[in-house]
Amino acid sequence: NYDVFRLGLFAFSYSEIHSALEIRNAAQYKKLKAAGVNPDALKDWEVAKGADQSAVDARLGFPAATKKRMRETFALSLMGAVGSVPNVKVELQGPEHDKLILSSPGMNATIASNLPVLLRTADADFWNRTRFLGFSEFTFSGSNYYESIPAAKFA
Repeated sequence: NYDVFRLGLFAFSYSEIHSALEIRNAAQYKKLKAAGVNPDALKDWEVAKGADQSAVDARLGFPAATKKRMRETFALSLMGAVGSVPNVKVELQGPEHDKLILSSPGMNATIASNLPVLLRTADADFWNRTRFLGFSEFTFSGSNYYESIPAAKFA
């Protein structure tokens, strides 16, 4: 009888705590949205999920989900590196986050042609890393400009 009572008390306590946490989370979500923060910004990003699988397959190398997480981590570090530059945005596109986009309203052909050289100067392994991580393209875009560099042309 005592065990049944304890089990019932546990179930009741759990349901009360669980519903209180759901209410608190919903309120926090609304506060963040009202403050202009997007709580779902990393919703489809693998880097935001737990590592539920082996990171490396001995026969095949990195599984697709691991490469996706690695691309996302790389993009986050790139976002941090350009974070102090006004109006420059780094984002990932495509279902596998394999398209790296660097955009700025003032982007033009001159800036876009100099950026690959600057990236290589700042980080000698930048283009090797983009190839290794399996990016399919690197895109420069602006208000009146768009250029896509396919993986085959990564210097």
